[in-house]
Amino acid sequence: MKVLKITFYLMILGSLANGIRVEAHIPSQTYLESKILVAKSNNSLGSNNFKALRYLNSGNQFYRQGKFHDAIKYYNRAIQTNSEYADAYYQRGVTLHRLQDYYGALEDFNRALKIDPIYPEIYISRGNTYDDLGNTEKAIADYNEALKLTPSNAFAYLNRGITYSRKQDYQQAIIDLTQALKINPKLSEAHYYRGNIYYESQQYKQAIADFTQTLQINPQYIQAYTNRGLAQYKLGNNQQAIEDYNKVLEIKPKHIYTYFNRALAHISQKDYRSAISDFNQVLKQKPQDIQALRKRAYARAELKDYQGAIDDYTKALKIKPQDAYIYYNRGNARAELEDYEGAIDDYNSCIKINPQNPKFYGNRGLARYNSEDHQGAIADLKKAMEIFQKQGKELDVQKALEMIEYIRDESETEVISLH
Repeated sequence: MKVLKITFYLMILGSLANGIRVEAHIPSQTYLESKILVAKSNNSLGSNNFKALRYLNSGNQFYRQGKFHDAIKYYNRAIQTNSEYADAYYQRGVTLHRLQDYYGALEDFNRALKIDPIYPEIYISRGNTYDDLGNTEKAIADYNEALKLTPSNAFAYLNRGITYSRKQDYQQAIIDLTQALKINPKLSEAHYYRGNIYYESQQYKQAIADFTQTLQINPQYIQAYTNRGLAQYKLGNNQQAIEDYNKVLEIKPKHIYTYFNRALAHISQKDYRSAISDFNQVLKQKPQDIQALRKRAYARAELKDYQGAIDDYTKALKIKPQDAYIYYNRGNARAELEDYEGAIDDYNSCIKINPQNPKFYGNRGLARYNSEDHQGAIADLKKAMEIFQKQGKELDVQKALEMIEYIRDESETEVISLH
């Protein structure tokens, strides 16, 4: 009796549904300081405006350090000093967006556009906010406005492409992302998101090409290594996938899902010990990860560590007690240890949860046969055969019939020998 080969569970990081957004532009410190110096030398700013610009510069410095609440304090001061300062509203909106205060961000972007309605970056940032709120139509309208103002704005094409991809309009998304790359070939995010679309469309070679381009531009782009690894895995290039996962773990040593995905690649190579080692890392960080428990159990069973597999399935059942397939696999492992009574108990649980799966009856029938309950075995195999027939699985029907005939022949032989 063989342990069921469970379908691999693929965790995609950086997928289209959960991708990062491209931040709106924040002027560099050098740019702002030079602007202040020009203003001072030309006396082109009043004292209040000059002070507001200083506050804005300080806020941007905190923003770049990831100190968003401190940044907001300085943007507030800039606005208090100059209530018509579009840049301050805009950059406070960007910061609120980073803090996931999307409605607060919208208020600031709307105010900034009232002051300066021809500011393309604000339309892009407001579009990103609408997109994060699920309002893709308003998001696209804002990106369109940005492109009317600046037809060669790569970031407007990029973000509109991301929004189209979330709408699953992949054709239009690829058009926009490709246009962004024509304008700015070094825009790593455009390669990355186009790679994701190719991945979702099962065009894995094109996906790999785009992820490779992403990494040539930005060698620290973890999501690109991860997703290139997934694409390599899909193509059966397990060693290349493992190399990409290794790179992720060099950059981020506790990246839990990379250990998981690398373990799957190890399983494909039948390197079960390495797979178990990776699943151990997953479970060290997340002891209740049921998929890692199930996959580690599978790997242990392949190494004939059936007791280890049983232990993992038992842990998994504490987390998900109504999962028939966990009982099924534990039953298979128990049968391998010739614990047929325990196996039958597990198959009983399977059938109680899902009485329409013929494999459950078939394996219970084999366990009953091995327990010398031949009549019970034949009854189960007949039930399995009946369901297989309804499913149109003629090969499985034939196998069940052959087993029934074998048991009947053996039973008759035993009767003759007793006489």
